[in-house]
Amino acid sequence: MAKTAIEMRRAQSLAPEFIAAFREDTEPRPAAALTPELEASPALAWLSRLPARAEDPRTWRSRPASELAMRAADIALSLAALLMLSPLLGVTALAIRLESRGPVLFRQVRAGCNGRAFIMLKFRSMVVDAERDGLRLASAGDDRVTRVGRLIRRCRIDELPQLVNVLTGEMSLVGPRPEMPAVVRFNLTRIPDYEDRHRVRPGITGLAQVTNGYDSSMDDVRRTVALDHLFICHRRLRNYLKILLRTVPVVLFGRGAF
Repeated sequence: MAKTAIEMRRAQSLAPEFIAAFREDTEPRPAAALTPELEASPALAWLSRLPARAEDPRTWRSRPASELAMRAADIALSLAALLMLSPLLGVTALAIRLESRGPVLFRQVRAGCNGRAFIMLKFRSMVVDAERDGLRLASAGDDRVTRVGRLIRRCRIDELPQLVNVLTGEMSLVGPRPEMPAVVRFNLTRIPDYEDRHRVRPGITGLAQVTNGYDSSMDDVRRTVALDHLFICHRRLRNYLKILLRTVPVVLFGRGAF
């Protein structure tokens, strides 16, 4: 109970370095303004469009058959992945334990579907108490990242424990990446339609992760949110599977990872 309370407090705080990184961009601008550009982008021509899609995530309505198919895929693929990758999971846990003191798993409060908070699991890739003063952005050469952590972040192995979050229904394999509640509140001051991305379960990967890379500015965040909106508007099993396939080269080449 005490540990969860500490996690909840940290989820409410942002380090000064995080706020300073976006200090110059204070004018509220909606992500939806980028939607026409993304809809017309040749780089997203592979994304299947629903013939009668909603204009924005606020008017989006779920399609029960499609949602059931994606949930079934979440469960089947997560179980299969956990079984097949169990040796890798064991070796990773052992390497983390041998290199530095502290728990193997990193637990962090994130905002899920409809803004509900949940505990997201990751392999610990940083030193213990790396966020004791609040969240700050990771960067190339970040001295908080351990040697094992640098490797598993590059290959996205640190994300694999989230397969458990998928099985429990807190996450999906594909969807908007979940953020800490404090980050959600901070982004809402600059992106008025940011919260629309919480209409679906958050994902381990998503349209933004396979096309946008790492966010280093508020404009990057707006583009990520606009891509999340686009996925929600065209949410269907076909796009779910296409994004999973496009995640493979992202993982292999470590794009956007520190």
